[in-house]
Amino acid sequence: MTCRPIRIQPKSRLGTGLVLPLLLRPLLLLLTIAISSWAAPQNNVNERTFTELARAAAAARDAERLQEATTLFAKALAIRPRWKEGWWSLGTLEYDQDHYVKAANAFSKLLALNPRNGTAHAMLGLCQFELQQDDVALNHLLAAEKFGVVKNEQLRKVSLFHLGLLQLRARHFSSSKETLDQLAKDGLRTNELVEALGQAALMIRPQQAPPEGADGYRIMNRVGDAEFALAVKDFDRARAIYAGLIAEFPEYPNLHLAYGRLLLELHESDDAVAQFQEELRRNPQNIHCLLEIAAVRYQVDSKDALPYAERAVKLAPHIPFAHYLLEPCASTSMMQQPQFRSSKLLAKACRAPRKSISR
Repeated sequence: MTCRPIRIQPKSRLGTGLVLPLLLRPLLLLLTIAISSWAAPQNNVNERTFTELARAAAAARDAERLQEATTLFAKALAIRPRWKEGWWSLGTLEYDQDHYVKAANAFSKLLALNPRNGTAHAMLGLCQFELQQDDVALNHLLAAEKFGVVKNEQLRKVSLFHLGLLQLRARHFSSSKETLDQLAKDGLRTNELVEALGQAALMIRPQQAPPEGADGYRIMNRVGDAEFALAVKDFDRARAIYAGLIAEFPEYPNLHLAYGRLLLELHESDDAVAQFQEELRRNPQNIHCLLEIAAVRYQVDSKDALPYAERAVKLAPHIPFAHYLLEPCASTSMMQQPQFRSSKLLAKACRAPRKSISR
């Protein structure tokens, strides 16, 4: 009998795919165990290192060793970058050393973790104020007002004051006055606050304030004194200061405007309009006086308000309040109709905030 040779058939690809994992599985298991045994001690080391660094950083901070504390907090944050308290401490340490760029970076990191932290917004805004980054500083200090500064009344006052200064720089004079009035009502009185209140009332940017010793500087500060008195409801003192200034400096820019606005707050509309008219005699293109008169006259007779509203829109077409007044005033015939008198448009015009005419 002839013997047939035995032919060995090659393994199919499917068979190879099944065998290979079976061979590798023990190796992968050993590798996983090795990695885990290495990572666990490493994580424990990092955790111990972080805890030690955080404790040492806090001790250095409390002992007012600022540079040492700054270095230690930075090292701890390198291990745990989501440590909110660490970013706050690092930011305040850098701020206390006048390192405003580094402080701003730390508070930005904190806000990335907690965007609604009003206290961090306040600190970041103060850093940016020092760096003369007015636009972003204004936004962050407004955010601080929105979200609130927690458990730090002194920081809140500092934040409010700098917000008022930024609003002055940006020509938001009415908004600045509202901000600074809060400080006056809280009982804070400083020379800087009085000066800023005077600038807001006379619509003077800090960059353009008169120098010390000049008549304008004395007028500005006396107006600030009157505005402080108004904020704390000492109306007689406020009126007396303005009356004395008007008698002594009748031609000083915007002094009649500021006094007229005070009289409006006292509900003395006729006397207020007389002051606005006097300011217009000195400067016929004073847009603020035109709008104030239009707003007062509109309440009584829209026909009397119309010329002032028209002049205001012609001089400053970008101011919304002027258009709020002009449209209903120009529709005199329609206003005779009962349904128009109660329209939302008129109500909107009457309620339009005066701060919209500050610029």
